[in-house]
Amino acid sequence: MRFFKNLYRSALVAVAGVLALASCQPEESPLARAIMTSVSGLQFAATGAEPQTITVYSDADWTVEAPEWVTVDVVSGTRTMEVTVSVGDNLRDGALDNPKKDTIVFKGYNLLATAYVIVTQDGDKYRDVPATDLAGILSMKDEAVVILDNALVTAVSANGFVVSDATTNVFVVSKETVAVGDKINLKGSKGTLNGLAAVTICDGIEVVGNAAVTYPATSDITASLDTYEPKQMEYVEVTGSLDGTNVLVEGATKVAAILDATSAFDLAALNGHNVTIKGYSAGVTASLVNVIVTEIVDLGVNEIIYFTDNFDWVAELADAAGAGDSMGVDGDDSAKNAYTAVEGFADLLASQGYEDLFPSSKTIYLQKNYLKFSKGSNVNGIRFPAVAYGGTTNVVLTFDWGVHVGSGGQDATELQIEIEGNGVVDRETFTHTAGEWVWQTETVTISGIDDNSRIVLKPTTFVGEVSSGYYRWYLDNIKIVQGEGEAPVPGPGAGGKTVYSDDFEWFADLATTEGAGDAVGTNDPGTTAPNVWKMNSSADFFARFNERGYQYLYGTVGATEFAAGPAQEPNSGVGKEGSLYLQSNYLKFGQSSYNGALVLPALSAIEGTADVVIEFDWCWHLTGGMKPDLMTVSVDATVGQFPTSGAGTSLDIESAQPTEGDLSELAWQHVTLELNGATAETVLTIRPTNADPSIQNAARSQNRWYLDNIKVTTK
Repeated sequence: MRFFKNLYRSALVAVAGVLALASCQPEESPLARAIMTSVSGLQFAATGAEPQTITVYSDADWTVEAPEWVTVDVVSGTRTMEVTVSVGDNLRDGALDNPKKDTIVFKGYNLLATAYVIVTQDGDKYRDVPATDLAGILSMKDEAVVILDNALVTAVSANGFVVSDATTNVFVVSKETVAVGDKINLKGSKGTLNGLAAVTICDGIEVVGNAAVTYPATSDITASLDTYEPKQMEYVEVTGSLDGTNVLVEGATKVAAILDATSAFDLAALNGHNVTIKGYSAGVTASLVNVIVTEIVDLGVNEIIYFTDNFDWVAELADAAGAGDSMGVDGDDSAKNAYTAVEGFADLLASQGYEDLFPSSKTIYLQKNYLKFSKGSNVNGIRFPAVAYGGTTNVVLTFDWGVHVGSGGQDATELQIEIEGNGVVDRETFTHTAGEWVWQTETVTISGIDDNSRIVLKPTTFVGEVSSGYYRWYLDNIKIVQGEGEAPVPGPGAGGKTVYSDDFEWFADLATTEGAGDAVGTNDPGTTAPNVWKMNSSADFFARFNERGYQYLYGTVGATEFAAGPAQEPNSGVGKEGSLYLQSNYLKFGQSSYNGALVLPALSAIEGTADVVIEFDWCWHLTGGMKPDLMTVSVDATVGQFPTSGAGTSLDIESAQPTEGDLSELAWQHVTLELNGATAETVLTIRPTNADPSIQNAARSQNRWYLDNIKVTTK
């Protein structure tokens, strides 16, 4: 109770004090409650400065306070008035003094009713200012004057340069031309750039000498990029993938930004490469670590890695088994048999995707941390894991291998590589020449490999057991990366140049207009097939046909020769010799007792003489009762030799369309032929083989057929 009584008395005293204080204040002051000025600052020349007039706005009376070097023509005023401000010459001992800066205060009733005008006067800001060192700049306030003597330029960017000594690095904002190694005298003003001390105003630079630049050891901030917070510029390095002017580090949120690099670094040529940049850290933002570069190390094109294995999964097994390091110690060092040292090694090897080529021999051995193969008469190799390439591609395989050295010297091991499935290697065998107990790195380009392909590595003597000799070898550091160039299309023409092709899409619109069907696609021999001479769009078709250099041939069934076809223009009077029809979108040939054939334009895209691959799709026709026109087609060449037909210039092609008794179905047959010695004058003709009575369908005297997707490529 006593506490609450004391608190009540204290409150009464406080209230009384407030009332007494209020009674001492004037009930009303003539001073202004609001003041503004027409400007917030005035700048005067060092000498001969003209007076300047400003306007003061207020709701009552005000007073003026000014520094002694500034003259205001009034000491007080009321409401809105014009005020003149003037200064004298800024001289000391007959010479320019330091620049001046102070404030004129226009005061009203209280601090809320106050206006400020900053007054500056030019001068010699460097008068009486001693030269400083780089460390001194770090402790200066912004706008402080900076004089540097004999500062060494250690890095250059498009918007400035770095000066350095043994302990401190400072960036100078400048468009002046300087070079790494220049020693300069500099005058400027200190500022802050990206959170770091810098010379942000540069008034003058004088090159006074030159010196060799020795860079300190770099601080590698690659792993700590996201947490890096420098207090000053440091000499650092970052490794990652270059994307424009940014170095991207896997797993990092921030990027290392190359700040205003000069053209000498040619960043465009390095775009997409893995690089290591070295230079001075130039401040940090929320998403960037800025770097003024001094060196960019090209680590090569950013790799797409399909598979890699450095056999570190062997490390724990090797330690447990007490395996040695033969290749590392240059001698036979305790290779432990993997099958006896590791329970379930076969399953473990399979879990890594590998296959032992000779598992019954149990001749894979542990080393730290790699594998050894073969023992005595048992020669062994390995099948690599299946790799997901995402389709057919070109890759580069690298691996390290070594050869065992016994009492008789280095084993006579020669390795060979095989591709099971698609893929062609540029090297098939490897001889070890690096020296005894020395790793040798091999690089192999594999073209046209795909997801179903497997790589096998083994000694050339791999036949299971051998009668004599030793073929022991070591394997480490397998890597498969994306190669260069487009992957070749599997087949005889892989990697060649296309010198002619036609998928007949050029008459797709006409086929639609004329209501042409798709007999082969629908397995319907009764589908609509417009005769090209009798269509409404005949003129358009023949214009396109002739433009492409085609010729139509015809002949009666059983004839030994073809003749030039009917005039390739609209002719409603054309008879059965005009046996060419449209489908969607391919061609049909023949009717009743007449055969039709197609002459292709010359292969004018061939340069010199070339071996080529000819491809096309064809199919024989069926009757309405699904009875086939049993026939073959022939390909004739005016220049070149078909190697599969001896020295001939003509080759017969049989169909593999299925037949069941006398029934068949419409199904495309893909043809691939090789022609050696083709030239720009080579002309190909695709026709029924009409001169062979044993092949033609004598019962129905018809050789009707379809043609699509012609392509000729160099080998």
